[in-house]
Amino acid sequence: MPKHRTQLFLEPEQHEALDRKARREGRTISEVVREYVDQGLARSRTEIDRRLAALDELAQISAEIGPISGDPIAEVREERDREIEAVLTGRASE
Repeated sequence: MPKHRTQLFLEPEQHEALDRKARREGRTISEVVREYVDQGLARSRTEIDRRLAALDELAQISAEIGPISGDPIAEVREERDREIEAVLTGRASE
């Protein structure tokens, strides 16, 4: 497969680390960079797939339970506020 020439600007520390790794492994810096790019792209694809799967699962749950009425977050906050008030006024054991 033909390769595309790309110019990168690296920090000196990045270039030195790539150079050391390439020399240690008997490869070129370009080979090491291509490997890292492939790994990063694969990780990104995996993360996207994981998020899409979670959205699919949420859609299935939503279809099973039907529409939610009211404001569940507000309801939880109100319940929490009532519990805090009960603790502060000594009515927690009731």
